[in-house]
Amino acid sequence: MWLPRIAPVRVLLLSSFFVLVWLICQIALVSGTPWLGLDIDHFSNKNGLFVVNVYPSSPLQGKVQQGDVLTTISDGFETIVFKEKGVPVDPGQFENMGDSELFLQHQSKIFSMLFAKEITLVTLDGKRVSTTATTVRTFSDSPWRFWATFFMGGLAMLIAVCAWSIKRGDVVLRVFGVGGIFYFIHCSILSLHISRGVAIDPVLYQVLGPISQLSFLVFIHTALALIWYYPKKLREFNILPFLLLWVLGLWLNSYVGIVDMTADIVFGYFVFFYMVFFFLAMLQWNGSTLDLADKKRLYSLFFGVMASGLAFMGFIVIPSYFLGRTLVPVYFMSFSAIFVFIGMSIGIAKTELFGIDNSWFKIWLWFVGGIIFITCDIAMIFILGLHDATALIFTIVFGAWVYFPIRQWIVNHYLRSNFDVENKFSRLLDMLFTDKDIEEQWVDLLIDTYKPLAIKHKPTDANGDGGSEFSSVFNGVVAIENSGMLLHVPTVKGDATLQINGVNRGSKLFNRSDRDLTQVMYSLVRKSSELIQKKAQVEEVERERIMRDLHDDVGGKLLTLTHRLKGKDADLARAAMKALRESIYVMDRKSQQYALDLLDELFIEIRERIAVTQTALEWDVRITNKCILTPRQVMNLSRVLQESTTNALKHAFPNVITFTFLTIGKEFIVTVVNDGTVSDPEIWEFGKGIHNIRKRVTELGGEVNFTRLLNEKDKGAWLICMRISFPLEGAL
Repeated sequence: MWLPRIAPVRVLLLSSFFVLVWLICQIALVSGTPWLGLDIDHFSNKNGLFVVNVYPSSPLQGKVQQGDVLTTISDGFETIVFKEKGVPVDPGQFENMGDSELFLQHQSKIFSMLFAKEITLVTLDGKRVSTTATTVRTFSDSPWRFWATFFMGGLAMLIAVCAWSIKRGDVVLRVFGVGGIFYFIHCSILSLHISRGVAIDPVLYQVLGPISQLSFLVFIHTALALIWYYPKKLREFNILPFLLLWVLGLWLNSYVGIVDMTADIVFGYFVFFYMVFFFLAMLQWNGSTLDLADKKRLYSLFFGVMASGLAFMGFIVIPSYFLGRTLVPVYFMSFSAIFVFIGMSIGIAKTELFGIDNSWFKIWLWFVGGIIFITCDIAMIFILGLHDATALIFTIVFGAWVYFPIRQWIVNHYLRSNFDVENKFSRLLDMLFTDKDIEEQWVDLLIDTYKPLAIKHKPTDANGDGGSEFSSVFNGVVAIENSGMLLHVPTVKGDATLQINGVNRGSKLFNRSDRDLTQVMYSLVRKSSELIQKKAQVEEVERERIMRDLHDDVGGKLLTLTHRLKGKDADLARAAMKALRESIYVMDRKSQQYALDLLDELFIEIRERIAVTQTALEWDVRITNKCILTPRQVMNLSRVLQESTTNALKHAFPNVITFTFLTIGKEFIVTVVNDGTVSDPEIWEFGKGIHNIRKRVTELGGEVNFTRLLNEKDKGAWLICMRISFPLEGAL
């Protein structure tokens, strides 16, 4: 595959460098040809050539002014009248091959006059001006239309090539990239034609004209290829060779002249072209009825092409057919065609058109940031008013000694991934001794290592097969895809893949070294995971042994004591037996208990405790029968409620104690409210009981708060409210 190992950002930089070199070549090409230093509007005045601007380097400075209309030009031997057919015409207004030949004849005669020792121009008001042509031309001696047309073409090519560089193996993006390149070629040649002044070099026109026409034909017919292949291929038939032969046939016909491409035929062909495009779009629409995402992508593609097409037909083709002239100059075509590429960009942003995610825009942000930086530097040079040669030297020195070193430092420190082996493997070892999920740590390590544009989790199906594309990944093998843009890394469990897109935000591609290092890291992570699992298994076996020993040995002895002892000693033995059972229950991680069952047991226990007092008990349960508590939650909640009951009876001597239980989302909430002898919690001296309550709730990852409230039933009296909350792990 062409350019398989160049990262998207570098493709974008190389493309922009190519555009810049192309621009310099164009300027050098026209700088050596004679001209009069006039910006001519070949469109707006039927009496001759309308002078839009007189450039500073023009030999006609002070002789011709903006707004003058040139009617004739003479070299002393021959006179050309500008208002004659074929002279002021824009190429977009040719009605047949005869017009094109007439235009070329007049351009050849006018261009040859520019080499004469003296040229005479006559304006519409009868003024005669004598001058000679010049070859002096600076960057500023080109009309804005030249820069705008060239910029539109360059921007379109960069958009298309950048999109292709993300998924360069996709046939749709290859077509899109080819369309952008040929559109740029067409616009660059058209910009030369725009800057011609009163005449263009006929040899240059004869050489570049066919190339421009072929480029335009290739560009517009890529729309048919795109709608054929995207969102889904309409038929198994490969339409690309057919379109290529069709375009070459149209192009050759325009020069062989088998069929004279009159205005009627051109109009009919473009109507037919857009009807075919609309028909193919309808077929795609019918094929996307069940896929909303495909419909949205089809919108972006369809309206991008049709917006450009309607502008082109409405301002150029249709007026040329019915009025004999276009409503706007032909270079407007470049402005309308850019809608195609802007529409595609919007489609990528909103619907991931062509399967490209928003990482594409991250690449563009990086690129545009560099362009802005360089542009600001150049602007400062112009503001300083330096001479061209001095400015060029200053720019080279600044770039070599200041800009590029700073840029390289930034790239090395913030964009490039310096694979710190010691740091990465230290983190791999740390995974053994932290409570954080090892899968999350693995993802964090990959993100920190490669600083990717995006990282996506791609699950596999129930059979563990993610398709042929990822079959090796699910076997524990790291794989590079899409010419180095994607790195597929298995998850720690090995049941899915992590798709890592772009290294250092798209500034480079994944290579064999990245793959091998990641493979080594993955092997260590898997071994770490296995060690953690084995450690957990060993702990579980040891826990079960301790539980068994406590149950069989200590539990048996306590049971014997409960039968032998009498009175308070027997009660103490039974309490110890109960505490032992609860401790064993907490150690058993596999056991769980429904919250309602626990609360029923606690209700009976607390009711028996306060039955000997004058205190009333209110018990309000607002939880579902599916709420499950872990052994640790059961133990700690029981101890907290027992301790809070003891504190209330011991210190407040309450008339009523109210317990309320509810769940909000995944949070279990308990409130214990009592009246009686109540003081402000802010002045409490917390003893061992309150300390134990706080510690147990903290162990559950929760919070406990004590507040004093006014008793609405007894004016002037106060209530103490203890509120505890902790997250649930079981079902609700």
